[in-house]
Amino acid sequence: METKIKVETVGYYHQKEDMTANVGLLPKKLNNNRKYFENPSLKFPYLNLNVEVKDPGIGDVKLESLIDFIRLKGWPNGVKPDIVTSKSTLISVAQKRPDIRIQVTRLFGVSYLLKYHEGPYNFPMSDRNGNFGLIFRHFFTRNDDEELLEVDKTSTKAVFRATVPYLNGCWNILYSGEVPAVDDQNRHYDFRVVSWGTRNPYFWKNNSCRCYWKSVFGNAQYIIVGARTHNVQSDPKTRSPHRIPEKSVYEVERLEKECCPVEAAKRNPLEAWTVSDGENTIQDLLMLIDTVVTTEGHSYIISRNSDNSEWVIEEDSEGNEEFQDLVVRCIPRE
Repeated sequence: METKIKVETVGYYHQKEDMTANVGLLPKKLNNNRKYFENPSLKFPYLNLNVEVKDPGIGDVKLESLIDFIRLKGWPNGVKPDIVTSKSTLISVAQKRPDIRIQVTRLFGVSYLLKYHEGPYNFPMSDRNGNFGLIFRHFFTRNDDEELLEVDKTSTKAVFRATVPYLNGCWNILYSGEVPAVDDQNRHYDFRVVSWGTRNPYFWKNNSCRCYWKSVFGNAQYIIVGARTHNVQSDPKTRSPHRIPEKSVYEVERLEKECCPVEAAKRNPLEAWTVSDGENTIQDLLMLIDTVVTTEGHSYIISRNSDNSEWVIEEDSEGNEEFQDLVVRCIPRE
């Protein structure tokens, strides 16, 4: 099922370490290793994931680089949006992630949505296996076989516009997000490393929803899924007769994003997520913002927890003076 939410790419920039934007730089291109997902008959060379990768930190949690892009280029196509946010925030909302908290601030007729973080932003990459995905996509984007993976706080992002329909109108959302790779036609690709790949029921039950919305809001048609092994003690594929190295990608598959909701429903019909569920929760959030967040300069916290699927909104007593100052300095008022 295809979503009614329409997404277009309206620009690119390189997010620098100081969270400013270098406008116009394109994402990395896919290299010749794309042949492994374009031609499934080719045997995929085992890719070692058991490599230490420096944690770059999350960064850009307050939309700094997107706001700098707008400062440099103005509103894309001269269109002032209703909402400015990040790709990761939209994904979290659409997948109905529990225990989400969002800070909303209205300035000059635009509502800015930030993920509300309590405590430090950074946490060890080893705790979330994030290096697996970095190593996997590096295999498909490196310039040659000898190029080492170097991780820092820079990244290449796209600026997107999403149109969310509702009743007789729609909302216009401007946001940015990282683009892992593009092909020669500048089509976006997402990457995912999964234990045992798409044969794993856990993927369809617990990860496919996020993968779908990540590709929707990243304007990507395909998700490149790498099937990986566990360690020797827990994975029979690492022992005779297969003897695949532990923590290695051994198979790759190109998955169309529209397949995700269809296949998830087939595999888990009693608990399947749906595209309309994600659309509805986004629409409910935007309706709440339209209704309550109407005063210029006021900030609110919108939250939802695992015990209550309804959105709860309350005034943010602390406000967000630093962020408001950034917007006032950088964003056009019309």
